[in-house]
Amino acid sequence: MAETQHAHEHSTKPYVVVFVALIALTIVTVGLSYLDLGYAGNKILGFLVAVVKASLVVLIFMHMREDGAKDRYLIVSIVFPLCLFVLIVFALFPDVVYRGGDQAKRFDPGPYDNVGHHAPEGGAGH
Repeated sequence: MAETQHAHEHSTKPYVVVFVALIALTIVTVGLSYLDLGYAGNKILGFLVAVVKASLVVLIFMHMREDGAKDRYLIVSIVFPLCLFVLIVFALFPDVVYRGGDQAKRFDPGPYDNVGHHAPEGGAGH
C-alpha cells in the first residue's frame, strides 16, 4: 500500500539560521538608530528591516514556504489589506516627515496647552 501522507520532518537547521538572522537584523536595527540618515531615511530603513524580519518569520516559523495553495489564499487575504494600510501610511508619509523631527523642537505652546503650567502667583496651586 502506497503511503499517501508524508510525515513532516523538519530539520532544526533552518530555524537556527533564521534565529541567527533575526538576531543579526535586530543588531542592524539598533545600529541604524545611531546613524543620522535624516528623519525619513531612518524611518524607511527601519521599515525595510522590519519587513525582512517579518518575512523570515512568516516563511520559516509559520511554514508558509512549504504550505499548499489553500494557505496561500489565506495569506493573500491577510497581506492585501495590510498592503493597503501601508500604502495609505506612505501616502501620508510626507506630512508626517515635515511635521516631525526638527519641527517638533520649535513647538510654541498656545494659551490652552498644558505645557509649563505654573501655579498662580500668591496661591498654593490646586
